[in-house]
Amino acid sequence: MVGKVSGVEIVSAAASSKLALKWLSEGKVHIAGSHLEDPKTGEFNLPFIRREFPDGDFSRVTFARWRKDWSSAPGIRKVCVR
Repeated sequence: MVGKVSGVEIVSAAASSKLALKWLSEGKVHIAGSHLEDPKTGEFNLPFIRREFPDGDFSRVTFARWRKDWSSAPGIRKVCVR
């Protein structure tokens, strides 16, 4: 979609969230997606971003929120965890 609208070519590189943030801090990529939960605080992404960018030189854009659904066999009601 970005390419069609803007003419900018997007090249994706599959990586874990931690590796994507590392590549971003090293200047190897321009944008990194992440979905990391800090087990100590329950906060998503910011603790990890702050570790990679200790000087605070970053921008964060939240464009989605996760909702975890667990499904089970027929006859067992669905459980939704938020």
